[in-house]
Amino acid sequence: MFHWGVSYSEEQKRALRRLASALRGLVESTVALSAPLDELSALADDAEALGARAARWAGERPFPRYAAPVDGDLNSILPWGVISGPYNPLAAPVAMSMEDGKAIGTVRFGLAYEGPPGGVHGGVVAAVWDQVLAFACMLRGTPGHTATLSTHYRAITPLHETLRFEAWVERAEGRRVHARGHCHAGDKLVSEADGVFIRFRDGFAAPG
Repeated sequence: MFHWGVSYSEEQKRALRRLASALRGLVESTVALSAPLDELSALADDAEALGARAARWAGERPFPRYAAPVDGDLNSILPWGVISGPYNPLAAPVAMSMEDGKAIGTVRFGLAYEGPPGGVHGGVVAAVWDQVLAFACMLRGTPGHTATLSTHYRAITPLHETLRFEAWVERAEGRRVHARGHCHAGDKLVSEADGVFIRFRDGFAAPG
């Protein structure tokens, strides 16, 4: 186990981000492999060796789980997040942004996220909504944790197509913040969502 402490260079961060991206690509390839036995065995050997090599250096996260946005980049807020964390190889490939005070999540899902044939698993869609709605609350200056989340599936959410999740805050009542959103694949509405979030007592600054 190795501890980097508080110092982690930008070069190290870039290399770690590359590693996470490469591993996501490996997962996407693995769920659609049609290879002969010798090639599959060789790939498994390489993966096991890489896992053992990485384990030698594994320990605590080298930098915090939460951060202020860097140069307005919302993806930097949750660097290890399971939905859009650029340093997390398990993260869904969601790119977060802001438009006119709304939270926008843009993504193309591959076969690793399939539920119904040709469609994204409904649980994955709900997980994306949880983050996009929460970001809408944060952008409004009313960040908080999820109290309720309802996802309304209007059509199968397609794989291999660009999806646009858009969310906004409708109202706040004390510490309860109500957010809504819709998701389109092109011009087609595929899902809507609404949630109630409970504002953090200590508060967090909204990104500028």
